[in-house]
Amino acid sequence: MATGDGINIAGAYVEVQASHNPADGAMSTGAVVDIATAHASEKNRFLIDFKVVVTAGTPVADGYIAIYKRNSDQPVPTTTYLQTYIGTAILDTQTGNYYLRGAVNDDPLDTFYVMNKSGTQLTYSTQCRMRTYGGEA
Repeated sequence: MATGDGINIAGAYVEVQASHNPADGAMSTGAVVDIATAHASEKNRFLIDFKVVVTAGTPVADGYIAIYKRNSDQPVPTTTYLQTYIGTAILDTQTGNYYLRGAVNDDPLDTFYVMNKSGTQLTYSTQCRMRTYGGEA
């Protein structure tokens, strides 16, 4: 690798929303943790990768989990007040891990909420890791 090339630096996945089982079309209700608490030593990295861990239920093909950001000075999102849309994790018809990578970390005090749009009731948790790019050592 040539000097000055970017190197992907990623931390470990940590839970930012506890496991819960909302109905289709419902907002998550699991306890949330802000980025500064979940990733104290990496909170200033500028990218966030999300992992939605589906442990029970069978999503319909092309169902999805929508991820929303709550800025630290805003109310908790609801189905009628969603806050800032981050992106979706597209699901297939099985349990497992689903990813959304490369969201911007603009405030480590932000929290993240998810809406179940899978076509059925699911049990899942939301994890994230912090990522950045650094120079070659």
